[in-house]
Amino acid sequence: MNFYLSPRSVREIKNAALSLFEPEELTGLGFIMRYFLQLVFLVTCLFYGRSVGAQTKFRVIADKNIVAIDDYIRVQFHLDNAEDVTSFTPPVFNDFIKVQGPEQITGQLTINGAVNHYTSFGYILKPVKKGRFMLPPAKAVVDGKLFQSPSLSIVVNDHGAPKISVDTEDENVSLDEFILRKNETAKKKIQENVFVKLDVNKKSVFVGEPIVATYKLYTRLNSESRITRRPSLNGFSVVDMIDPESRDVYNETWHGKEYNVYILRKAQLFPLQEGEFELESMDVENTVSFIREDFAGDEKTIWRKLKTVGEEGISPEAWTRETVSLSSLPVTINVKPLPPVTTGNNFNGAVGVFRIDAEIPEQKIHEGDVVNLQLTVNGSGNLPLLGSPEINWPENIETYDVKIREQVDYSSTPVSGKKIFTIPFSPTKMGRLDLPPISLTSFNPATAAYATSASKPISIVVLPPAKKPAKKPEAVKRVLQSEKPVPASWIAVTVFVALALIFIVFRLYQRRKAPIMPFPEKALNEVPTALAPVIVPQRIFVSPDDARPFLENGESSDFYRTLDRSIRRMLNEQFAISRLESPEQIERKLLKLDVSANDAADLRHILEDCEISSYSPVVLDEKMKDDFDRAADLMKKLQEKDPVSR
Repeated sequence: MNFYLSPRSVREIKNAALSLFEPEELTGLGFIMRYFLQLVFLVTCLFYGRSVGAQTKFRVIADKNIVAIDDYIRVQFHLDNAEDVTSFTPPVFNDFIKVQGPEQITGQLTINGAVNHYTSFGYILKPVKKGRFMLPPAKAVVDGKLFQSPSLSIVVNDHGAPKISVDTEDENVSLDEFILRKNETAKKKIQENVFVKLDVNKKSVFVGEPIVATYKLYTRLNSESRITRRPSLNGFSVVDMIDPESRDVYNETWHGKEYNVYILRKAQLFPLQEGEFELESMDVENTVSFIREDFAGDEKTIWRKLKTVGEEGISPEAWTRETVSLSSLPVTINVKPLPPVTTGNNFNGAVGVFRIDAEIPEQKIHEGDVVNLQLTVNGSGNLPLLGSPEINWPENIETYDVKIREQVDYSSTPVSGKKIFTIPFSPTKMGRLDLPPISLTSFNPATAAYATSASKPISIVVLPPAKKPAKKPEAVKRVLQSEKPVPASWIAVTVFVALALIFIVFRLYQRRKAPIMPFPEKALNEVPTALAPVIVPQRIFVSPDDARPFLENGESSDFYRTLDRSIRRMLNEQFAISRLESPEQIERKLLKLDVSANDAADLRHILEDCEISSYSPVVLDEKMKDDFDRAADLMKKLQEKDPVSR
């Protein structure tokens, strides 16, 4: 079986590697142990990633294949079942001007229980000359494998070939909406027949209660649209419910008129804290084609040509085009606080309806064995945000890191499914072991009340130590029992470990040769101990200036890695947040430390940009400069607060 790394694993490996070369000021045995533990963590992450089952597909999608010389074309390079995209290389756009891009979209879609993690890179292009052109393939590295998109054929001519959606079965349908009369203006006709609308299923919710937000385009015209600004949705944890590249269309009647409706984005939003939050508008640029009345003539003749040969059967002079930008109206959401929790209830933020079960699958347990306690949380609500339930372990138990698996349907409202927590533990004393019920308290928004679910108590008998070696955790056991020859990858790991040990010894030698003094001023001035003044260490503010040289030289990978390092150092010194936390975990911790929702969300977005862009070979200088300025302003603002006591 081949093993691959999820984005979370990549993030952990990257942070471990960075901290490996930026250790704390330790000496002696503590220094060696720090490096050894980090090294073990790094190798473990590398070889125990999750297995990828679904097949990755690399598609290229264009909003049109025939385009006018003065028009634009939107091209999407879309990766299906691609959770871990480590690099993306676009084709060379020799015959086009790149107007915008790359715009990266990531998300996940669940259909009939199957989860599709997708990533899309979008570009807006403008042709430079007429003719037939072949857009070369793009390349991407997904889960360590190289994928290549198909080539794309594009025809550039004088007038393009926009499609008109007509009902070929109905001979009596009027073309009035496609004809621009002499007494009409294109802009006004567009405003009366095309609009963008934001629908929400609720405007008042509790913290953690999901909202379904749907951005929709309504049109009765022959329009070509592209999104020019997406909402940031600050203050919410976002779960997309549909593939953003889907082209599904349906009919809907609005104020007596029938429209074609396109879903631009549909997502469940989980509010992270109380207050009023505005769901921002989405801006959509629409280019609409009309037939001028002078050329319309007999509508039946026009209708017949459109059905048989399309727009190319009508003279280019007959068409007029108008481009307008439309926006949805913002919507304000009132997020109410959760009511006080009754003393004694074990509430960890679960909002919805949940049930918890516990079991120990092993039949016989010996003293010193490593066995698993499996907790399963079933239900619907903010399931993706749930952490491991609290367990009151009896004495003489050693526990290990929790493993989490999800089986979640993100297309249901609210999100439903189950989350499985596997906790390895080892009994250190034989005899009867009684594990009390494990409870999970959740808040049900429908009843506005708390409810507690508890597992059944578990009683087992721990037998004397077995004569055979103690059982190992499943992942380790699989490797130890393997009878296959040692793969080349393990040889590489061995070499890596050897080099790392040499590096550790060298650093230890350097530290012994030049010991670190906490107060160098005191050593330089040789102030006698009795007369030495009390030295109060001054607080040092962290800035992103270490990344500036890479910004000026256009070295995007080094720039984003250094910027990420500076931000995490600031968080560690200001808020005592570990450098190994994910952006989502950092956002949640900042909210608990009274950092505003906007600032916490902005910092999460910056850290996510650093992770994505550090592996992307294509990053515009303007974007790097904007990210640097945003990070500098936000870091300065956060460090103006009183630091958290450690």
